[in-house]
Amino acid sequence: MPPEDSQITLLRAQLRDLHGDAFQARFSALMEHRHGSDFLRARAMGAEGDQGCDGYLSSKQEIFACYGALGGRTTVDYLCRKIREDFAKAKESTLLMQRWSFVHNLVDGLPTKAIAELKRLKKENPKIAIRSFGETEFQKIWPHAALHAPRLQRPKPVDSKPPTTDREWMDPRYTHIPLLGREEILNTLRNWLQGAGISVQVITAPGGSGKTRLAWELCRAAEKIGWDAGFLQQEALKQLLSHADPAAWN
Repeated sequence: MPPEDSQITLLRAQLRDLHGDAFQARFSALMEHRHGSDFLRARAMGAEGDQGCDGYLSSKQEIFACYGALGGRTTVDYLCRKIREDFAKAKESTLLMQRWSFVHNLVDGLPTKAIAELKRLKKENPKIAIRSFGETEFQKIWPHAALHAPRLQRPKPVDSKPPTTDREWMDPRYTHIPLLGREEILNTLRNWLQGAGISVQVITAPGGSGKTRLAWELCRAAEKIGWDAGFLQQEALKQLLSHADPAAWN
């Protein structure tokens, strides 16, 4: 089997193995790696839920609805209902929407009724670009050179654009609010980075005391001296630990 075909076969197998939250997490990690901060993860908050949005591409005002079916299989009726309901929620959400994508792991293809459902939505909503986001689209964002490689969330550069919302001002990834009073612990952590071998540092403190901001500052310091630094989501960490061959880590 040619190498490219074997990569695609592996991609299909991995997509089938992902379902539910794990599928959404992998999709979000891949989109963050490709689009950076232009792609925003979404999660359910309170009674409003996720408003039919599992991810948002700001520059294109595109809402993504994820459906990771168990084993990459589902029933036609459920799939059609899922498409209708997810689109309706997204349309009623508070987000601006020019594009809507139904992201799925049905690598064997969509049933004709589901294709007809998408065509019906397109006809009823001519001002919104509607598409299916499946295997072909995943081939464009999946890292073929290292299909198992977990993706780091990287720190925002110091000279990044300033926050534009109150939420962003509170986001510890930004540097526009100076970090004060942490020089001693940062110096300790920088010295720890210079140590030899594999080492683990654990810091505990009450919520809101600045642990995440401190970690981002450490990531920036680590990048300056050549480290590959960032945050790993739980699913990506599981990927990392599942590697049988450390030499294959990317």
